[in-house]
Amino acid sequence: MTAYEPAPLAGGILRVLRPDGAVAGAAFLVTDRLAVTCAHVLDTGAGTGPGSRVMVDVGAAHGPGPFPATVRDWHPGTDVAVLEVAAPLPGTRPVPLVETGDRLWGHRARTLGFPRGHHQGVWHAAVLRQQQGNGWLQFEQAADGRYPVRRGFSGAPVWDDELAAVVGMVVAADLGNPVAFLIPTDRLVAAAPSLREVVGLPSPFPGLGAYQEHDSQAFFGRDRETERITRLVLGHPLVTVLGASGCGKSSVVRAGVVPRLRAEGLATCVVPRTRDLLGALAAGLSSLIRPGLHGHAQRTEIRSTRRELAEGRLPELIDQIRATRGVDGLVIVVDQLEELLTRQEATATLGLLFGPEPPEGLRILTTLRVDFLPQVEEQPLLRRAVQGATFVLPQMTGEQIREVVTGPVGRVPAVAYQDGLVDRIVADVGNAAGVLPLLAFTLDQLWREQRAGLLTQEAYARLGGVHGALAQRAEHTWRRYTATAGGGVPEDPGGDGEEDAARQLRRLLTRLIRLPPGTRTPIRRTVRRTELPDGEWEAARALADQRLLVIAPPATEEDVRYGESVELAHEALISVWPRLRHWAEEDRDFLAWYERLRQDRLRWETAGAPDDLLPGATALEAARPWLAGRREDIDTADADFLDRGRSRLRRQRRVRNGVVTGLTTALVIAIVAGALFAYQTRVSAVRQQESDSRALAAESAAVLDSDPPLAALYALAAHERAPTGEAQDALLQTYIAYGFTEVMMSGARGGVQRLATSDDGRVILVSGREGQVTLFVRDGNGQLYRERLPFGDDYAIYPFVSPDGGRVGWVTLSGALVWHELSRPGEPGSEADPRLGEGRTIAGQKFAMDESGLSRDQRSVAVSRDGDRVVVASAYDNELHWWDLDAGVARPPVTLPEPYWSEQVWFSRTPDRVLVETVDDLLNIDLRSGELLGVVAEDITSAAVSGDGETVAVCDPDNTLHVARSGVETQTVVPETCYGGAPALDPAGRYVSDGSVTPVVYALSGDGEATRLPQTPGNALTEDFGHLKHPGLLRDGDRYFFLVATDETVALLEQSVVNEPVHGAMRLLGDGEVMLSYSDRSTDEASGGEGGSALLLYDIGASGQEYEELARVERRGATHVPELFDVVAVDREDTLMADLMTEEGHIVIRDTATLQEVTELQVTAPPDDPHPNSLPGVDMFFQDDRLITCSGTVVERWDVATGERIDRVDLADLGVLSDDPLHAGQLRVASHPSEGHISVTNGGPEVRVVELAAGREVPGRRIDTGARINVAIFHNPHNERHLMVVRPGTAWEQWEVPAPGSDDPPRRLSGPTEVCPGCTHNPAISPSVRPDGRFQLAAADRVGIYEPDSAIPVEHWDVGRGGDFLATSTSGDTLLYGPWEATSSAWSARGTVTVVRLDDTDTWRAEACRVSGWLTRTDAEEIQRVTDTPVAELCDSPPAGEGDADGGDGENGENGENERSPGAPVTPATVPREFQRGESAGV
Repeated sequence: MTAYEPAPLAGGILRVLRPDGAVAGAAFLVTDRLAVTCAHVLDTGAGTGPGSRVMVDVGAAHGPGPFPATVRDWHPGTDVAVLEVAAPLPGTRPVPLVETGDRLWGHRARTLGFPRGHHQGVWHAAVLRQQQGNGWLQFEQAADGRYPVRRGFSGAPVWDDELAAVVGMVVAADLGNPVAFLIPTDRLVAAAPSLREVVGLPSPFPGLGAYQEHDSQAFFGRDRETERITRLVLGHPLVTVLGASGCGKSSVVRAGVVPRLRAEGLATCVVPRTRDLLGALAAGLSSLIRPGLHGHAQRTEIRSTRRELAEGRLPELIDQIRATRGVDGLVIVVDQLEELLTRQEATATLGLLFGPEPPEGLRILTTLRVDFLPQVEEQPLLRRAVQGATFVLPQMTGEQIREVVTGPVGRVPAVAYQDGLVDRIVADVGNAAGVLPLLAFTLDQLWREQRAGLLTQEAYARLGGVHGALAQRAEHTWRRYTATAGGGVPEDPGGDGEEDAARQLRRLLTRLIRLPPGTRTPIRRTVRRTELPDGEWEAARALADQRLLVIAPPATEEDVRYGESVELAHEALISVWPRLRHWAEEDRDFLAWYERLRQDRLRWETAGAPDDLLPGATALEAARPWLAGRREDIDTADADFLDRGRSRLRRQRRVRNGVVTGLTTALVIAIVAGALFAYQTRVSAVRQQESDSRALAAESAAVLDSDPPLAALYALAAHERAPTGEAQDALLQTYIAYGFTEVMMSGARGGVQRLATSDDGRVILVSGREGQVTLFVRDGNGQLYRERLPFGDDYAIYPFVSPDGGRVGWVTLSGALVWHELSRPGEPGSEADPRLGEGRTIAGQKFAMDESGLSRDQRSVAVSRDGDRVVVASAYDNELHWWDLDAGVARPPVTLPEPYWSEQVWFSRTPDRVLVETVDDLLNIDLRSGELLGVVAEDITSAAVSGDGETVAVCDPDNTLHVARSGVETQTVVPETCYGGAPALDPAGRYVSDGSVTPVVYALSGDGEATRLPQTPGNALTEDFGHLKHPGLLRDGDRYFFLVATDETVALLEQSVVNEPVHGAMRLLGDGEVMLSYSDRSTDEASGGEGGSALLLYDIGASGQEYEELARVERRGATHVPELFDVVAVDREDTLMADLMTEEGHIVIRDTATLQEVTELQVTAPPDDPHPNSLPGVDMFFQDDRLITCSGTVVERWDVATGERIDRVDLADLGVLSDDPLHAGQLRVASHPSEGHISVTNGGPEVRVVELAAGREVPGRRIDTGARINVAIFHNPHNERHLMVVRPGTAWEQWEVPAPGSDDPPRRLSGPTEVCPGCTHNPAISPSVRPDGRFQLAAADRVGIYEPDSAIPVEHWDVGRGGDFLATSTSGDTLLYGPWEATSSAWSARGTVTVVRLDDTDTWRAEACRVSGWLTRTDAEEIQRVTDTPVAELCDSPPAGEGDADGGDGENGENGENERSPGAPVTPATVPREFQRGESAGV
């Protein structure tokens, strides 16, 4: 017990005194004024009863008293009495009294009595047993107890040490035996019902479950929302409560709304979650029609009601309920409507409930997770459910959270929070979304940890707090179960069966989650007992005992045959328990595939089980690995669906074989080429092609991050098979993820252990994990060739490629060297395809080698410039092993002199000399003599040497990079650079990389200066910190590349050597062919960088072509540069733009065609002390040909032709600002369809309309949307009554605004729809109105086009990874997209922007072909086997000159390469890539 915990029963026991002052017995306080005792303790003769008076004092040594007490309740038959004192007694506190049921056997207990001779009290130590027939509970003297119960203990409280609460009152003893009896709490309450208000229930908090109707007295914090929902139900036949997961929808409906509806004279029927919706509805209605039935009579009544429902007689049943119950109507509650999305068997019942004409007197109240609203609206029957009134349940405020925490505890006077704990809990909850389940679970656990009625800080911390309690309990339960079920004990796990128990538990938990199509967030799934093996069922019961799972009995007769069901207690378990979250992520591909399989099966069943909807060849191929490895995780019905598909496929093949036998070969070719299945109907063929397309697209998504070339292949095949939406998305996702990648290579036998490359990166040799060797060659058109080379029994350890790519080879485990001549495509006299010469082997001496995995130590081998000599630096035996290829001999190894120890090696300018990096130095060694010629650099941490051997780069212990070139006196020094690894140089020594995870490259001037260049964009491969980066910067003509690899894939990433502008805010004009962009660096050398920023206009043309600078203007004197997410104000015709030059409000109006100034204006400067509601700075937008600005709270309208102000309004004078701290910075002003009007929101629920000329809010135009708003956007000009609302947490809705003068209320047309369910980022939203009046929303990873009354996109695109859409063209067809960072330090595509042209699948296909090397020509047969599609149909031949590199001799331009102008080719479909400030600062 900690020091601040009160002793059990301290201050809670009273002595009951006889008239003569002797002690008659004990009593105990349950509130500060009420005490309980035995009736026989008070029985002093006639006159004892309610209202009579007795004397009591405090049961402690020298305690105060006596005090008078009045008998409030007197129940001699049950021997219970309740006393009341006039005021709280000094030095006392109530004791916690709890009901426990008959589950106390073996609990240790104590009580304090006052027998004769011990009027100051004596303790009795006890062990509790069970109740007797008369309801008393037996307890016995503990083995270590010394004092038995005798007279004087009657009325004393019995304290349960395990529960830390009072469980009953001493009533009698078996004198002479160590046995006594107590009246348990439930009997005390039954005898004196007034005690019900003071008895602590086992816990007033529901844990992970929802509050139920019987919990209504303990339900706090939602009074306002409960009242509003109740009013909606009373006024509308259909009401839907929408909200995010974990916001308390079920609780507010069940514990808040339902009791109020009953009080309003309505009967309610809450439908339980079950697969038998009709049976559950019948059971609920039957209990209302004939409530007193049980057993057979009840089952008969339910069957009768079920038949009536099936016959469509719901109106008659409602009439019966109204007549028999005397109510005004019936409310049917369907909680968690999203559960019905996949319940095909519920179709008839849904039609009954949500038909076009609901029966009179019927109201239906549903709850729905907001992220499932689009899927619900796609279902014709369920759509009706959400077309009535809707209420969006907002996130709780801090005060509401405080009510949730304190309200239930405040109902139990004997229990309290320790000082400061409530504030700590409320602060921990903060503004986190979906936290209510975690809070309720934590409070429930905290309640169970109470000691002497106190909820303590120590217990809260021990539990892990709000955000850690659930994860901690889950992990503890996992460890305990796997240890005990496996034959061990929790304290010493590791029994023989522990691994089996762990597998069973993981399999169970994986079954209980699913990944709905189109979502990122796994949700819980209900599984029936019949679907679980016995071992998994036992695991489920163990987790249910810990309240992590819920096991529900069959809800209906129909459910009985399937047995009980089990599910996660709440979906919060998936997100907060790291183990389960990791499993869900690890199993994402399986879960996504399995959910698609379930959906396909349901589609097949709904259509009447036609053969043409069974899985086809592609779908079965996709299922094959899952059937092989996860068969036990696949339900019987789904496995049967796959079996039927295989049987059908076998029948088709038999038919096809019969056709082939009877026809000529020419006819067979015609049939196979003309149709996939010649005997099928056209409709069946189309269905099959679409099914195959979806399956291939799913496979593409599954391997997009791990094997990009295979993902591109699947995407191409999917689109070729059928241009489904899924195939379109697969191409787009490949385009987005790898559009900045030059080429990707996979399929290396044994994966990638080491790799070597030519200086231009067109010849790459990979050694695998078991010594296999794979060669990749890329020709001048970008066509990729792959050849897996024979290697025999001698493992390849060190691969090598000569600088010119003419020789490839490897050093084997035995010390031999194997090499080949390589004729490269495109070389004079070479064949069309690369040709590998015969292998030659030079025997050698075995030496110690590094056989480790994917190794960053890639400079253990070097090849001379002429390709004649190969050297290996062995760090294990401190020797240099080298071979002379032309002579065909292995030369004697060179041993380094002490104290040096070899690590890495490069050839110097001559083939006889090498530079060797040791632990601290860089040495110059003569290979022939073995002589140490000198120390090139001392006290270094890493080094690099250029391919020509002329330039050396080293890092020193101070993280300074030093670069020196032979014959050049001046060194280049770059401080604070070497943090990530060894530097890297290009072959000519003109560029150096710092070697960090995200490499930074500097251009070397030759005179000691270094200029930092834009960072190379990474991709999904490089976001993994396990990737390998080849330690050299490759040069192919005038282009430079990094070569990177993961365990299975190799990629080339281009490094820009042009110091392009750093871009800020951007805007697309017209159809997206032209882009406005700010740069925060001045490019006007003549101006001396005055102002430091520029505005540029680009023609970005069609994807994959050149972009051209159309205009440029230096923003002289500008002190404000719009940042990446700032909106550039442009008029409707895209002819004028507003350029905010200073934070003080100096604006220049420019012509967008030339960027020249039209006029300038000075708006009211933002105040130094702005109103908290206002946004900082100046906001502006065009309304027709006028500019509207908002500075602080001042709104002004301007004539952009003359620069004159037309109107000025201070919103502070109109009373539209909010002083609520939650609305700080939330003031928004947007254009209104009426000229000279604006719409204003302040973070609250209302949209107001202000007339600028009159300087007033327009009466009758205010709209209450019911919940907080971030920003409101009116659709204009196509539908002036159409309003889009964005909520905090980023959900959007569409509203219809009443016409001016109309009394009609505003009407929500769709939503709320979450922009990015499950996202950890707060996405930027890019809304727009297309020319045809439809609404377009781009955010996170999706673009959707919507009709004005629907949240279901009529067209949509999924880019596959989270990011921000930075701009949308006026047409809506072109967007600028920038990805989110994977982590702050990962090598990602951070800082890149991709031009996305919707439906430009030709470009997406071309990009997929390009980055995969136009498909490996040498793998044509394998590709056709995998995709059932010829290679020629997937990719055309690469265009002539694709990837061709000019200037390969290195002599072009001043520095040996072509200078790239802004109009030169760049990575296809990209705009200038960098947005980081100061990237090009000279060093």
